Amino acid sequence: DSLEGSASIFLSRGTTKRIFDFQFKLGWRVVVRCNCQTLCEGIFEYLDVGPNTDGSSGVSRDVREQMTKKPPSYEAERRVLASIGNLKDEIDKHLIDFLEEFRCKAVKGN
Repeated sequence: DSLEGSASIFLSRGTTKRIFDFQFKLGWRVVVRCNCQTLCEGIFEYLDVGPNTDGSSGVSRDVREQMTKKPPSYEAERRVLASIGNLKDEIDKHLIDFLEEFRCKAVKGN
């Protein structure tokens, strides 16, 4: 699990600009109970996380998923995918919270 990136707040022609760009890796584990109890593992890799560049509010991100320890059956895989989908939704909520908090930051010296 790692985090790299930067964030800047500056004034340009009287307008406050808030720019950030970071990437991170997040490992996950899910215990699946179908016919037997199985531990599944994987990694989310969030690349190029930053503010939307199309003028809309929100966060832009490129997410890659990798299952490093796969479930033994289709039913177990379906449950794992549902669980990690919920986890990605929670991560997205935290990214939006970060964006909102970052937008409230003022330029130092003002």
